[in-house]
Amino acid sequence: MAVEFKIQKFFYPVDILRLKLSLDRSQWFSKEELQTLQLQRLSLILNHAYSHVPYYRNLFDSLRLKPHGIKTTEDLSKIPCLTKSILKKNFKSLTANNARKFNPQLCRTSGTTGESTEFYQDRPSNMLEFCYYWRYWSWAGYRLRDPFAEFTLNHFLNDGIDQTMDYAPLTNRLMLNPAQLSHAKIDTFVSALKKYTPQFLKGSPSSIYIFATLLDKKDISPVKFKAIFTTGELLLPHQRKRIEDTFLCKILDSYGQMERVAAICQCPEGQYHINSDYGLLEIVRGSVVGTSLYNFSMPLIRYELNDAIEINTDSPPCACGRGLPLCQTIIGRTQDIITTTDGRFLSNVFILFDILEGVLWSQIIQERINKIKVRLVRDKNFSTKSLEVFMWQLRLLLGKETEIEIEYLSENTLPALLSQKYKPIISTVPHESNQGTI
Repeated sequence: MAVEFKIQKFFYPVDILRLKLSLDRSQWFSKEELQTLQLQRLSLILNHAYSHVPYYRNLFDSLRLKPHGIKTTEDLSKIPCLTKSILKKNFKSLTANNARKFNPQLCRTSGTTGESTEFYQDRPSNMLEFCYYWRYWSWAGYRLRDPFAEFTLNHFLNDGIDQTMDYAPLTNRLMLNPAQLSHAKIDTFVSALKKYTPQFLKGSPSSIYIFATLLDKKDISPVKFKAIFTTGELLLPHQRKRIEDTFLCKILDSYGQMERVAAICQCPEGQYHINSDYGLLEIVRGSVVGTSLYNFSMPLIRYELNDAIEINTDSPPCACGRGLPLCQTIIGRTQDIITTTDGRFLSNVFILFDILEGVLWSQIIQERINKIKVRLVRDKNFSTKSLEVFMWQLRLLLGKETEIEIEYLSENTLPALLSQKYKPIISTVPHESNQGTI
């Protein structure tokens, strides 16, 4: 779950301000008030889905169920869960017949299970994402247009993988390229931060952990931030300690997904809050199931995320005073780091999988520093053109000295692959360079 802060995509001033004020109020609601708000939003989505989404109209009719039959959040269990495979097979019928009214945008993500998934986001869900981040960051003192820095590989895939940084003056956003993190270039990153003086830093835990480790190894004075926001991966205890010790500020961690059906974020008191005014989160057989409360182009109702969290319903209220429910533990996601022959340390390489079309499952394995194996399961829509773009981007990231091997796995192996704990990146190479181990 990420927001790119692109004005043309997210900026509807009156609607955004109205939603932001609403979210600012609802974070302080009581449990009962939040449940009432959830049911109001859920009723809107269910009625819309029944009226305009063929898949749900057929499903509800087959169950002899009407939207008004869902009177409580517990009643949602009457509706079967929506899996990624069901979404893939029924993509057209899961799209609202009036989707154009909501400015739909097609998105593709490799996800944490390795399966490529396509879905629509729209203007209401974009506004929600913008306002959610705005509220979450404001817990650490952020105000709109405060300068911030972000490690983001996506930006540099389009604008030059060899760049270290790029600056967007309109949003005061300093974009840093995690693919260029190395002992040799650490001073360049520090110079950019000192020039633009961002007050906050955002990125994946592994990117920021590598950055902190490289700073410590070179004994460079820490760059100061008011807070650091981590997302996209499981934040491990040793990563949190090193990052907070290096930058002398707190991490506010978060959990989300591109489908925008559930969001969890950490407050300054250290507690993880479930944003129940963002989406409706359930735990079904130990796994997270989420329902969108704002996406009208493609409502995802009881959508299985295949991530794990633990909730303690007996937890006392958070000392921050917010009524948003608490999450005890995020178990979810972790991944490895790829070490390049020229001493760089790459995290989040898995986002390149988003380029691939017609791929059911994907994984990168590094067994030697100069060799990478890409494992793919293709379907009938496999695009050799998208593979060429993928390979071109991967070679730019890894450098000319690295051999890349493609291994195609049979579609028959997919059930066995998906039954295992999935890691998009596996590396058995020590995280070393000629200037030491990170």
